[in-house]
Amino acid sequence: AGLLAPGDVAVRRSALVVDDCGPLTGTVSAARVTPEQLRLVVEVEGVGPVEAVARLDSRVAPGVVAHLRVDPTRLALIRSGRRVNLP
Repeated sequence: AGLLAPGDVAVRRSALVVDDCGPLTGTVSAARVTPEQLRLVVEVEGVGPVEAVARLDSRVAPGVVAHLRVDPTRLALIRSGRRVNLP
């Protein structure tokens, strides 16, 4: 038995991006600096912890409420167990 059903969407860690106008909100519970970006864990009510990213100059830290948006270029649509490129 697989974890994904046909038509499911796989979300990469970098698919959720901190954006002041993003429709999804949550509280940052962890942040780690990498050479390219900040890698975050954000607790979203009704969803639970999700991984997200932010620009290095973003002002996010554990305890901060962050707004997130989806970067559609970082999603993968799964059909019949195969990856399908999104437009």
